Amino acid sequence: MKFFFIKLIIATILISCNNSKKIRFTDFPQTYSEVLTPIDGVGYTTAGYEIRGITNDTIIIKFYGLERRYSGEFEDKLYPDYYGGMGVNFEFDSYKADNGFVHVKYGLY
Repeated sequence: MKFFFIKLIIATILISCNNSKKIRFTDFPQTYSEVLTPIDGVGYTTAGYEIRGITNDTIIIKFYGLERRYSGEFEDKLYPDYYGGMGVNFEFDSYKADNGFVHVKYGLY
């Protein structure tokens, strides 16, 4: 029972310290942009995203200054180091795709 409470406390701390979002894109053509701002006093080590979906043509994801293109059926993860002090830009552009769905989870951890 003691270990259960210790695990619960650790999980609560980890969940409360991240700044993450989940989005599902189904409306094409669509663009979306957001800047994740770090919470003062919280230490982050990683900025990243996980993506999966199916599209009939190319989409573009820009995150933390990096650009990746996806098409067809895809699944990917990107977790570069994050040293804090600045916001992280996330952009979704349906580019050439006009049909499909995309699930994205991104954040500061």
